[in-house]
This record gives sequence, structure tokens and C-alpha cells, in this order.
Amino acid sequence: MPHQESSHRNEKALLWEATGAFDNYGQPVVGDAEEIDVKWQWSKMGSRQPMIGSRPIEAIVHVGREISEGSHMLLGDEEEWLSGSGVSDNDVYEVVSYQEATDVKGRGTRRLVKLARFKDKP
Repeated sequence: MPHQESSHRNEKALLWEATGAFDNYGQPVVGDAEEIDVKWQWSKMGSRQPMIGSRPIEAIVHVGREISEGSHMLLGDEEEWLSGSGVSDNDVYEVVSYQEATDVKGRGTRRLVKLARFKDKP
């Protein structure tokens, strides 16, 4: 039986991982898209919406590995992205936080990222 940390990730997302380099405008350079398994939770809207700095958190996503801040993520699979059916550039979010916690017995690790809209259009 799979660990609880992996059994609930039943949605697909596209990830453009940050390479660690920056372009001429100070934006992170990202690699090619890869499809990963996630559990995507939209953040609550309104006056009590969580924030990182001055940026509201749009989604909290449970992932299976470490993901660098500055990476880009889209809810949906590669086929949806390439066909353009129901997704657009506005549906791509920036990873602004990565958190990891291991259970008390050290058997499983819970990893999540927090996503925000881009400060500037990519």
C-alpha cells in the first residue's frame, strides 16, 4: 500500500523547473515542461487569503519531490497545454514557497509548494 503522502496525488500538473539562472530582466530561467502527479488545492479568496509578502497565495500543491522557488506550474496535463483546450498563459503560476515535513517515525515526507500569480507577466 502506498504511503499517504503519495496516494492522494491523483491530478496532473505541468512543471517548468527553475534552473538557478536568471535572464536579463532578473526572472528565473526555467527548463522544459514535465508532467508530475499532484494534489492541487485552491486557496480561499477574500480578505483572509494567505499572503507571502504582498502576493496572495492562489494555490497550495502537494508534490512528490523538492521543487525550486521560481519554477512555474500549471494544473493540467501536457496534452491540454499543447492543444490549448481550456488553458492559457494566465493559468501558469509561480512557485513562491516550498515546505517539507517528515512524519515522526521518518517513514514518509510531506512536500508542498505555494503558488502565486506572477508579479510581472512572464
